[in-house]
Amino acid sequence: MVARGSCCRMDRQEMSARAAVVSKILKQREALQPLLASVCDQARHRFGVPSAMVNLIDDHRQVTVAGSGHVLDVIPRQRSFCNTTIRSDVPLIVEDASEHAAFKDNPLVTGPPYIRFYAGVPLLFMREVRLGALCICDQKRRHFSRGDIAELEELADQVISGIAHAQFPSF
Repeated sequence: MVARGSCCRMDRQEMSARAAVVSKILKQREALQPLLASVCDQARHRFGVPSAMVNLIDDHRQVTVAGSGHVLDVIPRQRSFCNTTIRSDVPLIVEDASEHAAFKDNPLVTGPPYIRFYAGVPLLFMREVRLGALCICDQKRRHFSRGDIAELEELADQVISGIAHAQFPSF
């Protein structure tokens, strides 16, 4: 059982900044869709998983703004693996969620879609605003190497670049 990633608490100022940016991005969802869907396709095919998603976290829910394969649309924040991911600056890797203390009783593990493997990279906008995560999931246990983590981080950088361009189109 492996779960990498250290947790941190977000202060009210960061939560407020995150909520404002997430709200703005959700309004621009259609314009971002082609790029984000392409990144999800790349992730799904590169890692051979059935699901790859870009998820944003607002105050109460996780919203999938793009995905490839089997994706979740909107789920309560408290059930979200990505909610745990955004509490750290480093990727969260869960090789077998059914054995992980924080996730083994999660309805997404005990019932459909029966998540076993999760790898998520926090989407850090302007180096400090945690928007959500680029993640991949599978129904079977997996090992994820340092090289795999680096590749997923590169894909997350593409997501952030696309979001930054949408926010600041003149750059």
